[in-house]
Amino acid sequence: MKTLFNIKEVAAHFSITKKTVYEWVQRGRLPQAINRAGSPRWDTTQMMETFKNWRKPTDEEEADDEKSHAA
Repeated sequence: MKTLFNIKEVAAHFSITKKTVYEWVQRGRLPQAINRAGSPRWDTTQMMETFKNWRKPTDEEEADDEKSHAA
């Protein structure tokens, strides 16, 4: 089994852009990446747990995040 996911795989699973992956990491919605030779990677076990427990943020949560990160 693969031990690390790359950003394309993480983005594809959540149906989001690579930019959004970085934003969600910054906001704490996704775990921090491991830097491998300049490329972000995510631990497979940790991400599988995140995938299992993930739910799409509500519009209100998205708006709150935008406000808190704009300041």
